[in-house]
Amino acid sequence: MRGQTGLFYASEFALNAKDRLDAMLNGQELPERLEAGELGSAFEVYAAIKQARIELFGKDLSDSAIAYRMQKRREREQRVCAEASCSRLLPRVAHGNKRYCDEHGAGSGRARRHRRVRGG
Repeated sequence: MRGQTGLFYASEFALNAKDRLDAMLNGQELPERLEAGELGSAFEVYAAIKQARIELFGKDLSDSAIAYRMQKRREREQRVCAEASCSRLLPRVAHGNKRYCDEHGAGSGRARRHRRVRGG
């Protein structure tokens, strides 16, 4: 729940920044900058945003780290499971070193590959 609230706060900040940028580029008067205190307790706002980052990315990443990950995900081509008999697509959001689908990447799939290689 706190993560969803943090996502809402972050989107409010982003919308305010976009409105300010659009106004500046159009030569209009700038809207007031949104402060965390206007959304609630500043501590609660930033704690909720931090929780949203943790829930979405696995840890509290910086803005630039999030932008870099999103850029890499957009650039990544659609990949297929590396198991010879499998044609399942890996999700685009999967980590770059993920080679197998959930079925073939599980312990039993790894054990089967190992046994095939070892001749057992």
